[in-house]
Amino acid sequence: MVDISCGLCGSASKTPLLVCEDKPSNENRVIVRCAACGLVYVSPRKLQPYEAIDAAWYERDYFPKVSIQVFIDLLDSVERLAPRRGALLELGCSVGYLLDVARARGWSVSGVDPSTVARDWARKYLQLDVRPAPASACGFEPGSFDAVVAVEVIEHLADPLAALREVRPLMKPGGLLFLTTPNIDSKAFRDLGRKWPPIDPFGHIYYFSPETMRLLLDKAGFDCAELTATGGAAGDEQLQVWARPKDAQAAPVRTCFEDLTEEIADDLLPPLDKREVDESRLTPDQKTWRDEGCLILHGFIPPEVIDPYCRLREKLGQPGGWRTATPYMHYPEIRDLGCYGPLTDKLKELISQDMGMHLNLTGWVSTERNWHQDDYLNPPFINSWYTAVWFALDKISADAGPFEYVPGSHKWRALRGQKVLERLTPKERTDPSWPKYSERILNPVFEEEIEKRGTKPRRFLADKGDVLIWHGRLAHRGSAAKVPGMQRKAFIAHYSALSKRIDMPRSTRHGTAGWYFQLDDAPPTPSERAAVEGPQGWRGRLRRYWSRGG
Repeated sequence: MVDISCGLCGSASKTPLLVCEDKPSNENRVIVRCAACGLVYVSPRKLQPYEAIDAAWYERDYFPKVSIQVFIDLLDSVERLAPRRGALLELGCSVGYLLDVARARGWSVSGVDPSTVARDWARKYLQLDVRPAPASACGFEPGSFDAVVAVEVIEHLADPLAALREVRPLMKPGGLLFLTTPNIDSKAFRDLGRKWPPIDPFGHIYYFSPETMRLLLDKAGFDCAELTATGGAAGDEQLQVWARPKDAQAAPVRTCFEDLTEEIADDLLPPLDKREVDESRLTPDQKTWRDEGCLILHGFIPPEVIDPYCRLREKLGQPGGWRTATPYMHYPEIRDLGCYGPLTDKLKELISQDMGMHLNLTGWVSTERNWHQDDYLNPPFINSWYTAVWFALDKISADAGPFEYVPGSHKWRALRGQKVLERLTPKERTDPSWPKYSERILNPVFEEEIEKRGTKPRRFLADKGDVLIWHGRLAHRGSAAKVPGMQRKAFIAHYSALSKRIDMPRSTRHGTAGWYFQLDDAPPTPSERAAVEGPQGWRGRLRRYWSRGG
């Protein structure tokens, strides 16, 4: 047994945290915290006798507890930031279940483990390349691996700093290091102390916090790309760490269109989207829809439908429109416009089913929302049973940031929300504004795809009453206004096939016209009500509210 100094800063000054007794061996271990850098470790140290673990232990204790889903989830975490599915090395791979899952997904895999029994099992039953630890002595060529993974390993190593320094030259420029380890700063440790399950002073040597893990990576020559705490009742018992070598000069592999999209089977698509269609039976508008993924109808909405909405909207006095995405729930003028009967008939002609309105964009300035498809904002089972309509409420100037689209892009692969979310940070993924954050990923991908296909975007320069109906997979954007803040009077509504939105509440028909879903994400604020309805209208509603007892 060796009384050790700090494995990060070398300081011998430490403060005891816990004394752990082992009655069978009559040996004690003290878990201490370094007074200089805060690293928690066990002193004195006795290395775990890996060779004492025999085949019976795997049969009795390991295999009954293991779940393949655990390894699938871990690999999902690796692939979220991995540059590519190339060569993967796992440190402390045990019998190789994670490697087996990675190989099935297309990775070239290798592993190292100190246990002869585990290595033999992995070689015999899974035909894996598993070598004795340490990795630096296994004959791997420098720059061999796109990803190195160590799941619940770093806490067992006699010298984790040296181990990471030795593995770094084996990684390709821009490669990914993925680690997991217990979080000594977790609420569970603070509450349970010695009874916290990861406290194993006869197996674990080091215990890391987010701060000491970042210090370890920095000293080992890595930049921490992301560090999260997850798991347990408080969601913070395990650290998950993604890092890259500091001296990596190569730029990270760019995300391409294929990484974020997938093909959709014909039997899941609306009739006009199927690969084989008898075009001789199509109407002219259906033929245009099938070819271009959009349909422009000039002078389609009459002034007697547009003008009442415009008068309502002008009272609001806000360039961005209502803060709710479902103002149609509160104002019949919006339902008159979005559920206009002839438009409802036209949508059914294009999609083959009755469509229900469920979202409005009511700003009178350009959204400046960059290139995207709308389908990625939907659940994956919608599969293009979805469309949107751009209503021109006045003449649209080219300087105001008009709607732009790529004809025919609805035939491209379908953008998937989950694939986009995987490339956002954890904080961004949980933010309701995550589609805005996704622009930094989507815009360069679509720009590259448009250039690669040699397709030229078009602008919708409209007059009052014109509408543009577009496909859920049409690549489009609200272009940047040449004159910032210039007014662009428009109304946008999104629709889904009534039979497909099993995730939404019931739909209601607006008189004898179109349908809308009974959604109400946020009712208008008192100031919005007052602006639109006037003081008497708002006060009257307030009086009726209080007359009912609140």
